Amino acid sequence: MPWVKIDDGMPHHPKLFAGGASLRGMFLDGLCYCARNLTDGSIPLNALALVSPGTPHKMALRLIGDLVRVGAWAVKDDGWEIHDYLKYQPSKEQVLSEREWNARRRGLYSDTSLLGEVRSRDCDSCRYCGREVSWKDRRGPRGATYDHVVPRGPNTVENIVVACRACNSGKSGRTPEQAGMQLRQPKSELDADLNLSQNGASSDPATRTRTRTRTRTESSTREEGALSPGFDRFWALYPTKVGKQAALDRWRKDNLEPKAAAIAAGLERTMAYLTREGGKYECNPATWLHEGRWEDQPRDLLPLAPKTQGNVDAARAFVERHRHA
Repeated sequence: MPWVKIDDGMPHHPKLFAGGASLRGMFLDGLCYCARNLTDGSIPLNALALVSPGTPHKMALRLIGDLVRVGAWAVKDDGWEIHDYLKYQPSKEQVLSEREWNARRRGLYSDTSLLGEVRSRDCDSCRYCGREVSWKDRRGPRGATYDHVVPRGPNTVENIVVACRACNSGKSGRTPEQAGMQLRQPKSELDADLNLSQNGASSDPATRTRTRTRTRTESSTREEGALSPGFDRFWALYPTKVGKQAALDRWRKDNLEPKAAAIAAGLERTMAYLTREGGKYECNPATWLHEGRWEDQPRDLLPLAPKTQGNVDAARAFVERHRHA
């Protein structure tokens, strides 16, 4: 739903000031109709009753005549047009584009497979400043976010990167070049290059790229075939089977193998309230591990607020009284 932009000086505008509240009300009704129906400022004749519901037909025509006379509206063959509407209000194309972008942005956070792949590649490091980010920090400059390298671009692994909140805010809807920032090489690739150089790998870029790709593939294959027992149990229990490599990386990075029994017990204890409608779960495995969610207290054990507890007690007393009545 688009918003209508109104200047706080509108009641004192020369075109509307002398007409009083009724004239200003009709003008606002027209703006709301155009924004709601995405007409770019046009009001057809057959929509008059919808423009200002409850206003008598003759009064509406009189007010519209006054708006035309002062130049706020203009007459068209099939109705009227609000003067300079697109100068101050978003066009239909802009509104639909914004809706599409918002839907795509929301869809990013439901694509757990994509986000797991991005986090596995970037290793919880900002791709712009290189600093380690924190997924638990919801407000600070070092808090972790996801950023579209090409603003409003597609939700792809090539266009989504991990960024600290400070860099994401500084970039602010621009490309890295426009913001004077550099998109760094993923930390996972830097680590792979370091390992290759230490092992005496070729300095030729093409050869290094092929070797890095082969090494990454072989490493991934080895990791998939040699999972730790604690992680095996966790993966078998966790209901959402997405981002396995990212979860394994988090398991090893945080050295969670000694806590495997506690993690399994915590997962079994909190399983009941993880379920949402449609069989979905609150977060992917890597996020669940990173946030230490096995230490969560089940919601049915959390203490109620005093007012809520009083309501519950009153309801129970009511049931007991009527049960024995």
